Order: sequence, then structure tokens, then C-alpha cells
Amino acid sequence: MYSKRMVRRLWPSPSEVCSVSTSTLGLTEVDAELCVHMVSPAQAESVYWAVLPEVETWPRGATSVRLTLSGSTVCAYIHATRISDMRAALNSVGSWLHVAATLLGEVA
Repeated sequence: MYSKRMVRRLWPSPSEVCSVSTSTLGLTEVDAELCVHMVSPAQAESVYWAVLPEVETWPRGATSVRLTLSGSTVCAYIHATRISDMRAALNSVGSWLHVAATLLGEVA
């Protein structure tokens, strides 16, 4: 499924995306998925439980973050109504996943 919002987020540089608003692009929402595939399900579970408290305390509002665990993969689903909120969520959630995966196991 390729919707207008999914195609529009594929810009050549992050600075271009961050300098515009969803109203400028004609978007009403932006969705993203960040996944980390670990070597073993046990490592993925460790990453999941390390990141989950941060996701649960994510401020409610224009952005929502959901974390899932499936086998050896941990995924964060982010939904935002503004590109600036999406950028902030991607930076935070991406950092949490990266640090947890680096400290708790090997990324496949």
C-alpha cells in the first residue's frame, strides 16, 4: 500500500523534510516503522523490555509510539500529525533501540 503520506516522506535530505510542515505538503499524518532484528529471540526480548518503559512514558498528544516484539525482531511504530513531531520521535525511539541493541546483544 503506497499512500500519499508514505511516498512524501522519501526526501533526499532530512533538512528538507524538517523545514516543511504537513500542511505545506498536504499531509494530515505521517507514519514510520523502526525495526531491530537481533541474533536471538532472547536478545530481542531484552531489548523490548529495556525500551518499553520509555515508550510507555511517551507524552500523549499529536504523536503515538507503539512497540512490538515478534521472534527476533523489535519494531516501533510511530504515528504523528506533524513532521516536527515525527522527527523528534524518530530521534528518540531510534536512539533507544540502538543503545539497547548495542548493550544487550548482537544485531543480525
